[in-house]
Amino acid sequence: MDACHYLAEHSEAEIAIVENGNQLNKYLAVWDRLPLLKYVVIYNDKKPDNLPEKRKGQVLLWNEFLELGRKFTTKDPKFNLE
Repeated sequence: MDACHYLAEHSEAEIAIVENGNQLNKYLAVWDRLPLLKYVVIYNDKKPDNLPEKRKGQVLLWNEFLELGRKFTTKDPKFNLE
């Protein structure tokens, strides 16, 4: 858990990509101490049924993450690339 916190905090990561629920749990344990972290993406597992309510919209599966990317257009004024 400390390694996840250290890496995310010092890299100023807004998104973390994890392999499975075990890795997700490490981020869930320290997420409140990572103010810049917005999402965790799981690429090789399913979402756990017992996600904390406040994190349900912030934990994405890989295909959900890719779908968000497909919707992204630079013409959309709500996206600021700077």
